[in-house]
Amino acid sequence: MKIIADTKEDEGVLYHCTAGKDRTGVISAILLSLVGASQCDILADYQISYAYTIKLIRQLCKENPDFPAYIVEPRIEYMEKFLELFNEKYGSSEKYLLEIGLTDLEIEKLKKKLLIDEAVSIA
Repeated sequence: MKIIADTKEDEGVLYHCTAGKDRTGVISAILLSLVGASQCDILADYQISYAYTIKLIRQLCKENPDFPAYIVEPRIEYMEKFLELFNEKYGSSEKYLLEIGLTDLEIEKLKKKLLIDEAVSIA
């Protein structure tokens, strides 16, 4: 999170994991929550990764019939449970980020990176 916060304003950050769902989904959920995304939107964002990985999952299962597809298939109930437990323990993404060592300034920098300035027009 500190790396994302400290990245220059005109640069991006790529984060990923092997299957692109759990670790990536958790980081995305925390960041989306930080800027006020609804749980419904966070769940939709998590679930959409399935649309982009289904061909890979099917190929993997075809080549490896004993492979448990659930390992790479994003299931909405996984993210729902994560959000429930996360909110019970930390209360909010901001409180979590403070607990893991980010400063108020770094949190504000993260928010600024994730939100579009309304004065900026996208062509």
